Amino acid sequence: MMKAALVTALSANVALMVNGECANACNGHGRCTSYDMCVCQRNWQANDCSERVCQFGLAHVDTPKGDLNHNNVVSGPDEIVVENNFAYPYGTTEKFPRMQSSDLADLTDSAHYYMECSNKGTCDRDSGECQCLPGYDGAACQRASCPGFPESCSGHGVCKTVRQLAYADNQNVYELWDRDVTMGCECDPGFSGPDCSERLCKYAVDQLYMDDTSTVKYATWDFAVVHKSTSAGATDFHNGMYDESTGYWAIRFFDMHGEDWVTKPIPAGASCAQVIDALNSLPNEVIPTMTNNLCTMVTSTGANTAGWVVAGVATSQIPSTSEERLFAPPIQFDATGTAGAGALFYAGDAYRVQFHNNPGKLKQPEIETMLDGGRTSLAAGTLLAGGLQDPASEVKTVVWTDGQQGENIDYFGDHCDGVSVTIDSGAAGQILASLTATETQLLKACLGGSDDVDSNNEGIYDWDVGSDDYPHLMKLVLTTTSQSDGGYYVAVVFASSEFRLLNPFDNLDVQGQNEYEVYTTQGVLARTSKFTEVSVDFGGKQMITTNTTADFGVSIADGTNFGTQMVAEGRFTGDISCENNPGEAKDPNFWVRYCVNKTDIVIPLSLNGAGTSGTNPAHINMYTVDRIGQTERTEHNDYNALATVKDEGTNYIDLDMSVNFHRDATQSLSSPFYVYKFFPNPDSNYEYVAQCSNRGLCNNEEGLCECFAGYTGDACQIQASLAV
Repeated sequence: MMKAALVTALSANVALMVNGECANACNGHGRCTSYDMCVCQRNWQANDCSERVCQFGLAHVDTPKGDLNHNNVVSGPDEIVVENNFAYPYGTTEKFPRMQSSDLADLTDSAHYYMECSNKGTCDRDSGECQCLPGYDGAACQRASCPGFPESCSGHGVCKTVRQLAYADNQNVYELWDRDVTMGCECDPGFSGPDCSERLCKYAVDQLYMDDTSTVKYATWDFAVVHKSTSAGATDFHNGMYDESTGYWAIRFFDMHGEDWVTKPIPAGASCAQVIDALNSLPNEVIPTMTNNLCTMVTSTGANTAGWVVAGVATSQIPSTSEERLFAPPIQFDATGTAGAGALFYAGDAYRVQFHNNPGKLKQPEIETMLDGGRTSLAAGTLLAGGLQDPASEVKTVVWTDGQQGENIDYFGDHCDGVSVTIDSGAAGQILASLTATETQLLKACLGGSDDVDSNNEGIYDWDVGSDDYPHLMKLVLTTTSQSDGGYYVAVVFASSEFRLLNPFDNLDVQGQNEYEVYTTQGVLARTSKFTEVSVDFGGKQMITTNTTADFGVSIADGTNFGTQMVAEGRFTGDISCENNPGEAKDPNFWVRYCVNKTDIVIPLSLNGAGTSGTNPAHINMYTVDRIGQTERTEHNDYNALATVKDEGTNYIDLDMSVNFHRDATQSLSSPFYVYKFFPNPDSNYEYVAQCSNRGLCNNEEGLCECFAGYTGDACQIQASLAV
């Protein structure tokens, strides 16, 4: 009996010892430690290590967790509670996540900390996989799904992160917390909508816009294919191979939907007929059949200072009055190419092509010279060892426009009835002439206020004269012309009892007409900063802005010395971006009065005193900002000595089109170019190039127009009584 009792007691003790071990022996996913507690392996949790931990990602939304330790206080990021938790092995906080900046400073008001399933899903503890809420995907639910997930973007686009979308849009930069989290569709050309499911319809001109006076501004692009030469002479293009056979180039054309089309190879020295034939050969009627009279060709005499003339014309100068007068002053690619600067010559051809069969705002075409894979198909001059191009014969290709950019919206929809003007020379440059007293009164009433401020308007016409900060902007169209004559923009101020042009307008009419109708706008053209100057290269799409103010002794309104203020506040570098200089300041002495952002419309203009036309291009373009930013500084000002060393090249503005003039920083010191921002007014706008011509509705499922009664055609562009 004693032995039986002893065995029973031992058995009971053994049973007690077994029950006292870790639960389920930690399921093989941990080790049992003192106090019968499981210390789980990575990615396992629960008291017996039986539950999986799901993946973590940046929280899309996070909220304070509350009083986790039940001490009736919700503490901030400096107090860590709930240590040794499986989900928070390093502890967590109750109110805000414990986050630090790049300099290791604690951030007391932050969010988007790493959370299980990114706070947009629940964790399946058996499988360790996140069950994401609708609209989110990824192993940690870390992505906001593209529309239509998992069949994203309807098969007509690519699903990208917001950072990738920004880069695809003219290489813009997006670096906020959700740069790799927020997703969106980049649609194929011809498709739109959040999920790229909507088809776009054909664009055409609204027939109701075409009245007795309105004209259409079609895109007219100039294509220059030239090469450097050490002396005046014939062109020397070839294919870049030692056999020096014919060299070729091509035009990359973009339609209204943004699709690009590359023409067949065009031989160097091609005629206008060959260029038009290459454009007409594009498939699918991308460019409806063009005629040769929509192209004008000019060729160089070789010397940059001699100008460009029409091929076959026996003269070294540009004709004074003719459509042939395309390039005045001569094409200028860089600072060393200025008149009298030395032996820089260009040989080649340039073509002015009018795309009258493609209405609307077209993306600027490009010239392609790499038509043989990674090898150039257009070179010039003698090849060096190894087949390298001689820098003295470098090929340059440039595309630009002279005030004849295509447009979807007419920002100058207000016709000034009863007024016609001519352009003549005045004491300080060109003026609007031939105005009677009545016409002058009517024009003043049409112009109205230049700065959208009523307090400084004058007289019964309720207008102001304009200024360096707020010039008037208008459009001039020949009184006798065709519907395809879109007119030209001119900037005007009223000084010494006359309307003075800021740009030296150049009349290109073949018949030499010089009488124009006037179109005005209620929009405002405003100088962004009088301390920011612009330098540009002819044919380039980038403006460099800097502060080249040489007179440090100028005093601002409150009497503070300008130079002293720069020492105290730091040198103003000419940055006019809204990211670094947000808001608007009406104080004329403020560094930036009107900041510039992506999609803004800007015009660079030079001022030589109120109402003086000087170094501006003859024909003004309106540019749209594609990107604005800063590059790394390489030079700094000596603030104490007030040295003239500038932060040149720090700030840049990328434009949608190439500029049609040249201005470097040295020239800007004596005659600076400023950035003007145009603020359109909806009351003066008319969108006359649109899908279905504004005369029908687009069936987005099929991409076909459903025309209103009285209109027909694939874009409802035809007015027909039989279509009622």
